[in-house]
Amino acid sequence: MTSSKKKPETAAPKKAKAPAPEMVEIVDKDDNVLGTMERKEADANGKRYRIVHVLLVNDDDTILVQWRKSTRSISPRTFTSSAAGALNVGESYEDAAHRELKEELGISRKIKLKLMGTFSTKTANGQLFAGVYNGEVKGWEEEADAIDYMNRDEAEYLLKRYPYLLSPSFAQSLKLFLKATK
Repeated sequence: MTSSKKKPETAAPKKAKAPAPEMVEIVDKDDNVLGTMERKEADANGKRYRIVHVLLVNDDDTILVQWRKSTRSISPRTFTSSAAGALNVGESYEDAAHRELKEELGISRKIKLKLMGTFSTKTANGQLFAGVYNGEVKGWEEEADAIDYMNRDEAEYLLKRYPYLLSPSFAQSLKLFLKATK
């Protein structure tokens, strides 16, 4: 006689889902959208896409900057803006600026940002936003090895004497910021 008892079914272990690939809009020099592509592929093929930089200045008139991790594929071990990144497909520059502030610095409240201007590098069209912020920043350790504050004189000195210590898009952003805030 066979037993009618069934063995309990064991659930197969759940596989962790791989994160969705980061998609960007490929653009021309005039910022017209030509199509979409995975960011990794765009970087590998030198395709132009949209980026945003945000500079946060505190009441001491110093700029919050990040020292990029050595493991970053683009511009490792260089200074960069308070927050920066590529725009998602269909995202506005300003929305991307606020998203990057939340992702990189843990700033979830909308702070007032001012558009300082546009810039371009060999493979990116960018917009720079700036705002005043004196609060706490957290979560930056995933993006950067360190954060620090830089005054205007230090920023100008780095641009003049040690430009290789600045990511190319940060150098463009910093020049734009310094000129706009003279």
